[in-house]
Amino acid sequence: MSVKQISSQSDYDAVVNASAAVVALKAPWCAPCKEVEPEFTKLAARFSQVTFATLDVDAQASISEPLQVTAVPTFIIFRNGHETARVLGANLPRLESQLVALDAPESSGSDAATARSSVAAWPPMYKQYVAPTHAIVNDSIETRSLEALNVLAASGSDALTAVRSVFARLVSPDPTSVASDADSQFLFYVPFMNETKLHSIILQFRGGEVDGTALQRPYKIKVWVNLPSVLSFDDAASMPAVHEEEVPEPDSEGWSHVKLRYVRFQRVSSVVIFIEGEDDDTPTGLSKVLFIGQSGDKLAMGKLENAHED
Repeated sequence: MSVKQISSQSDYDAVVNASAAVVALKAPWCAPCKEVEPEFTKLAARFSQVTFATLDVDAQASISEPLQVTAVPTFIIFRNGHETARVLGANLPRLESQLVALDAPESSGSDAATARSSVAAWPPMYKQYVAPTHAIVNDSIETRSLEALNVLAASGSDALTAVRSVFARLVSPDPTSVASDADSQFLFYVPFMNETKLHSIILQFRGGEVDGTALQRPYKIKVWVNLPSVLSFDDAASMPAVHEEEVPEPDSEGWSHVKLRYVRFQRVSSVVIFIEGEDDDTPTGLSKVLFIGQSGDKLAMGKLENAHED
């Protein structure tokens, strides 16, 4: 089944009043939304008894505002006009499991068993670093307010899109997303929409090159909390960080686990992250940054919430 595009209230009403439906709420500036689009289309083909649709929260604000959307992408599942589940962020395994739970006809019997098996067989590569009491909290990032210094998109896309991809919850099969530009250093400002407790950070480096030069892995990291914006490189060199260490050697999948002092990261509204490679003259590569912890109450300053709250 093809994916419908909701462009009016009547379109929306027709979709949600189907016997089973899932609506993907997205925005044109949302990198994770673009990343999950092909997989969302594949799910539509598998679950042919479910109506699949997308809704642009900016273009169709009058429809999205009553839904109280706090992050994009968000997937809302309906049964006969009633919301039955909501999946925040690019969490495709959870979305798939919710679709299986709908028990649509084509997902019964052996097909249901296959779908459940595929969900169970889809553990994240970084799962070993996430304690049972914690979760990946990247869905709480206010992606429109991300800031980055000295960043070059390694894949040819624009730098801002590449940075959003690095901090998206979804782990993409694409190679290294960003590289440092003038030297080996990055600076990132990452604001959260929810008050967050951070336990650790995991970084992924999967190699790659820029202009024929092989990229090096992240070697050193510094982290500051609750600053209003990104630091300058001079300030990052002189201002004491809340956390500073050499990045641990990556595992076989390129993941390095940076353990934070949990008591220092209890009420986090933003972090500034400085990353550099060991060789000052070689560009540093970075594929993914994931935050492990707990997401709490919504912060009033989140731009997406302010733009779409009732």
